[in-house]
Amino acid sequence: DHCKTSSFINNKIDMNNKLGRVFNQKYHTGCTMTGNVIRNTNYENDDYGSGIHCPEKDSGYSSLRLSDSIFNNCKGKNPWIICIWNLFYDLEITNVTFEHCTHTSYGGYFFSITASKENPCLTFNKCIFQYLASNSEAGGGIGLWFKYRDSDKHTITFKSSHFKGVRHESINGGGALCIIPQSNNKPMTNSKTSFNINNCTFANDNTNGKGGAIYYEGDQMITIFNSSFTNCVSSIDGHAIYIKKENVETITISYCNFTDCGSVTNTFVAALDVSYYVFSHNIITFTNRQQSCGGVKAGRLMNHVYEGNLFHNIKNNQDYHMSCINEVTGLQYTYQIKIEK
Repeated sequence: DHCKTSSFINNKIDMNNKLGRVFNQKYHTGCTMTGNVIRNTNYENDDYGSGIHCPEKDSGYSSLRLSDSIFNNCKGKNPWIICIWNLFYDLEITNVTFEHCTHTSYGGYFFSITASKENPCLTFNKCIFQYLASNSEAGGGIGLWFKYRDSDKHTITFKSSHFKGVRHESINGGGALCIIPQSNNKPMTNSKTSFNINNCTFANDNTNGKGGAIYYEGDQMITIFNSSFTNCVSSIDGHAIYIKKENVETITISYCNFTDCGSVTNTFVAALDVSYYVFSHNIITFTNRQQSCGGVKAGRLMNHVYEGNLFHNIKNNQDYHMSCINEVTGLQYTYQIKIEK
């Protein structure tokens, strides 16, 4: 419990749902966890992770290394899988699979990572999130709680990662990923989060709220690049993506493929309530024209740029003319839409 360095490598552990943690170390610094397969954990005695629990730091040692592992069917209270406190360095989790975890009546956060440095960065690289279901207020279907202080900036990046069959059972939305500033008038963890999605896949993700795969509401940068969305569904709108930003920071969605995301009249694949954005070189397509919805619905128009996009097989309904692009200008006196190529 008080070790300052440790290596936990190439182990296979099946807890058979018996109470207990797999890995509990007081200090997360100096710790290496790689090549492990962890199944059927269950820890409901308090609010700590059943897979990994590291509550403290020691600045004299190297950062936590977490890679090449599988967490399957983990249970417990908040958070269920990983709990790390006092993170004073940027953390990258590499080639780790999180699968077959669904919420209990208590709540559905799977990860709780609390930083103690300014502008901390959390990166998931080549990770797999599949068949997860969370009922957390925020954090999306993967149930991610990451913060420094509510008033300070931090960055979350997903690179070459895959989200399959992930569900967020919350009206706050975001089937796979959710970033919101508050819920029920309570401040949430990620009000100042910069958000980067690069070379990721989202398939069969869904939510009771907006944003079948991604919901973002905040005032920092967001970039979604070279990613695919297939059969993602929202119960409200933005079957793949919903973004709401009130400031002038430009968001960018580029080189993405959207396939069969939504089929309900008067809903859209992407709902962007944003003043400034670039939507470029994306493909929105439906395999069945009779089961399609709109392409992009945009609000807060100040400067919206569309370049090099392909909209394919969107049905023109007699009762409602489905739009490839549906723009609402708002109250600004000056605004610009640019559509080319």
